[in-house]
Amino acid sequence: PGTVLLVILMMSAGLSQEIWKEKRAGAVRRMAGTPAGMRAFLAGKLTATLAVLLVAIGISFAAERLVFDIPMRACALAVAWSGCAGVVVYGGLLVVQLLLASERTASTVSAMTMVPLAMLGGSFFPIEEMPENFAHFARYTPNGWMLVTLRSILSAPVAPAELARDFVLLLVAGALLFALAGRLLNRRFARRGTL
Repeated sequence: PGTVLLVILMMSAGLSQEIWKEKRAGAVRRMAGTPAGMRAFLAGKLTATLAVLLVAIGISFAAERLVFDIPMRACALAVAWSGCAGVVVYGGLLVVQLLLASERTASTVSAMTMVPLAMLGGSFFPIEEMPENFAHFARYTPNGWMLVTLRSILSAPVAPAELARDFVLLLVAGALLFALAGRLLNRRFARRGTL
């Protein structure tokens, strides 16, 4: 499961940086002038990102099953959780990209954030193997929380109420992040014309 979250983190970081290429190509500025506007643009980006992430997640699960013989219970639910987690991670990284002044700054901040987050969130070292003070902190990082839930889905039955609550939290976080990304795109492209 840590590998799946690492794939999500790294791919989301790369996909969120695509906004700079779209800015240079003038795609976002053109979308701001259409009747569909930023919501359609972001919905398209979300759909494409989710499709790419689901393929990568599927490959990661298959490789883990074949290579490491990891038992996987409730695979469809685990893929759904991983897809939702990927959308939230991508949304957060997209917001970070839009808050920073340049592509170079955004790339640097993204890299400086991803490695420690992956290390502390259990992607490099299993949370169970960490010293207790680190493990406690790791469970409260966004990807650590996602990893703990994913591991629970794959290994044992999870209480439906708890799982529903966690899915609602992910969906609310995703909706808030994409609303914020839409506002940032509108403010930085449509009003001032710069990013």
